[in-house]
Amino acid sequence: MKKLMCAALLGLSCLGALPPAQALQITLTPRGGYQIAPGGEVVVDVAIAGLQSGGLSTELGAYHLDLYYDPDLLSYLAGPPSSWGTALGRTDGGAEALAVADQSTPGLLRLDEVSLLDGVTLDALQGDSFRLATLAFQVGFPSLPAPANTFLFADSILLGDADGNPIPVALSEIPVLILQVDEPGTLAILALGAAAL
Repeated sequence: MKKLMCAALLGLSCLGALPPAQALQITLTPRGGYQIAPGGEVVVDVAIAGLQSGGLSTELGAYHLDLYYDPDLLSYLAGPPSSWGTALGRTDGGAEALAVADQSTPGLLRLDEVSLLDGVTLDALQGDSFRLATLAFQVGFPSLPAPANTFLFADSILLGDADGNPIPVALSEIPVLILQVDEPGTLAILALGAAAL
């Protein structure tokens, strides 16, 4: 019995020495903080982590995700500072990757990117975590009373490896970003009222 107990303790201590498993994560991170002001701009980085450390040991060759937001408060800005990451290849002039940001449905931004590079090249470009895209939104003037918060969240996430095979998506959590909305100032409210007349 004593030998069995010692063996069990030794086994448990060996398990404790193993590095913790990390799950696949997609994150939405605002540049400049979590507070937004009407009339301003919010820039959000979309990133992925865990393709190597999460036990998948693969390169990302393609992805699709739907990003939902409040169209009464935010409107997507297609030009700079919105941009695509470079870990799947350049999307400008070099034709290393093809990318589309479809904003045809209010409140929904569909992001699709497919790399034209081989797995060896993608492996050299990608670490365990990297930026997929940077998205900019114009913050409108909300109707009164102004909401205290607004949020963005990603759904319908599809990932593919360098050969086009699906990568199983088992995210540790749903990518959600909650932003605090400043109340518009008195002058802004008066200007909106005057414009409405």
